[in-house]
Amino acid sequence: MVSKLHSEYANDKVDFGRYHGKKLKDVPTSYLKWFIVKGSHQLWAAKFALELGRRDKSFR
Repeated sequence: MVSKLHSEYANDKVDFGRYHGKKLKDVPTSYLKWFIVKGSHQLWAAKFALELGRRDKSFR
């Protein structure tokens, strides 16, 4: 269940900022981390956190 949730958003396309139009799975890890701390959009911050968890178990 957790792995399905993590991968559910991997193909969503980012609709803002530097990586506009890129699939979430293609956005650099450093940007995901930065956005979670600095970003103001809660839904995307949650998606980014799930993507980090998909990439690395230490983020789960």
